[in-house]
Amino acid sequence: MQDLLFIKQKISTKGFAFSLDAFIAVILVVSALFLFVSINENPSLGSQSSTIVEDSLFALDQQGYIIYTIDNESLSQSANLIKAQLLDYLPNGFDANVILTRYFIDTDACAINKNFASCFPDINKTTYSSAGSPPDGNQSEIITGKKFYLKRQPPGECNISYLEFAGPIEKALDRIPIEKDEGALFSTAYLEEESPTFDFNAIVEPNPLICDEQALVTLTITSDSALRKPIEIMVVMDRSRPYDDFGPETTPDTDKAIMIDFLNNANWTNSRCSQATTDCIGVAAYSDDSSLPANLHSSLNSAISSIKNLKRDCGNDNPNPCTSDPTKNAVYEGVSEALEELIDYVRPQSQEFVVVLSDAADNSESKTFQDIVDTAVDNNITIFSVGVGLDANSTTDLVDLATSTGGEYYYAEDQSALSTLYDLIADRISNYAVDSNINIPVQDGLDVNLSGGGSVIDGNIIYVTGSTEGGTVFTIQYYITVPCDSGDICGNSIIQVPDSNTVFTYVLPDGTIESITFPDENAVLVDLYARDLNVDITSGSIIGNNDIQLNVRVGNDRELDANSTILRFRYGDDQGPIIATRSVDPLCGNKTGGCTAEDQIRDFTVNLNQEGVIYATINDDNAMSECPLYNVDAVNCYGAPVSEIYVVEYNVWRT
Repeated sequence: MQDLLFIKQKISTKGFAFSLDAFIAVILVVSALFLFVSINENPSLGSQSSTIVEDSLFALDQQGYIIYTIDNESLSQSANLIKAQLLDYLPNGFDANVILTRYFIDTDACAINKNFASCFPDINKTTYSSAGSPPDGNQSEIITGKKFYLKRQPPGECNISYLEFAGPIEKALDRIPIEKDEGALFSTAYLEEESPTFDFNAIVEPNPLICDEQALVTLTITSDSALRKPIEIMVVMDRSRPYDDFGPETTPDTDKAIMIDFLNNANWTNSRCSQATTDCIGVAAYSDDSSLPANLHSSLNSAISSIKNLKRDCGNDNPNPCTSDPTKNAVYEGVSEALEELIDYVRPQSQEFVVVLSDAADNSESKTFQDIVDTAVDNNITIFSVGVGLDANSTTDLVDLATSTGGEYYYAEDQSALSTLYDLIADRISNYAVDSNINIPVQDGLDVNLSGGGSVIDGNIIYVTGSTEGGTVFTIQYYITVPCDSGDICGNSIIQVPDSNTVFTYVLPDGTIESITFPDENAVLVDLYARDLNVDITSGSIIGNNDIQLNVRVGNDRELDANSTILRFRYGDDQGPIIATRSVDPLCGNKTGGCTAEDQIRDFTVNLNQEGVIYATINDDNAMSECPLYNVDAVNCYGAPVSEIYVVEYNVWRT
């Protein structure tokens, strides 16, 4: 491996020169040969490993990668990039550390003393090391080496093209239409013939959106058809309820009248439980035992007749008509009767529910709480429970029965509240049977705060929708924020909400799964207001032995005003020592009426008694929340022709 490498080709406008005064070249050759002899490439690591490392570095040299990287990046960035590229060339199982040292040549001392230490004194060197160190153990297991690269600068001046930033590609938060449509944001998307029709709508408030502030997103979807699964419901009635509550069906607000209204609820598509897409409703009852007045095969009229004909039951130990309450309250036996009917009547595409009413806890011994819960869970049956009266409210059995099976518990203080509760339960059951969701991709640069019900999974907002019965509007809401200091905000003044890949998926009553994309024409184009500081060194000149004058433009290229900030000048690297600090006046945004101070162009004198690269950085401490890109520029100022030497030292080991 050749450790002294003179590169002839010129990769960029700065480049590495082959030519050098003869006595400097001789000194470098001698120094390189000495370093080559001292390189520790222990054969115990294997000649094959050494060859792999040498070939990888040779490939990097031949491609000009090392030269190009040093010529275009700071020292710290170059060390890290060279290490990363070397490891990319090496097989798995290697790790490395790259140390990059830059020397400025002292031509006067070099001409007199003619040795390496005089030509390249330590006082003129800067060193940066990439992260990584070999494991503890035998240090002879490390392949090390050094490479020399000579760089010669043109005659003394300030080269403002030192940083040839290509600039980051402006990455939109998402697909942005070419023109903003100011028309209506509500239209209809049509699917295939005989499929449901949907209306989509999106509202974002406020619009425009100021970075770091929240906007509320409201999405609505309306369908002209029912999308939910067919439902099978077993209503479980308490036959031991007081006569005034259970009495004849002609009496308003009795259990019978409420249950009949529940069976007639507009949510159900119940004619006769014979078709795959119709709802089925049956009735079970209990006192101190259970019965099945109407099974799921019954027509709606048959089920209603069964309820009307139910008699109050005081238990097997009391005569009928009875004058006292039964000694046992077999709630679980009644629920068990309902579960068995649902299990026996199987329709794979249906959703099954039990709705049970009780005014007290179960105290029978025929069925246990765990029996009921296990059976319901094993068969994917959801239980809704309703407690009425003080006795029901004093026990948690009914609550646990519902929550343990994925259902809900409701409580009514008295009979008058039951009717409203059962209407609510009908709506909730219909919602449960809806098998649909909306998937909203979270766009790059957006922070999302959900407004209940949804979740973020793998970068997508997922909402399980509610009822989408014909004419019913499904609505979801969530908040979005675009951080002012996000790199994704740079260059983007409009975002589309929701994302163009938002998808609504639903299951038809026959089990068919359909999907439809939220139409772009129904999305909202949100104007995004931000601030974006940038710095540009427009010219530079050497005005004295220790003084450099730079003409610098600091601008704010976005809509929001920017407060006063600090411009820092650093030496040698964008993270190097600060050599000067200057204040920058407040800059207005381009939406501020009558403002002409969107940028500031000034001459700054920087005191520097040595040649080198000067970096100008604006807001590098992130004191102001703004676009973090384009906040640095650099100029290379040098006097008489001067050469630099870069030493790339590498340590490679097996992990």
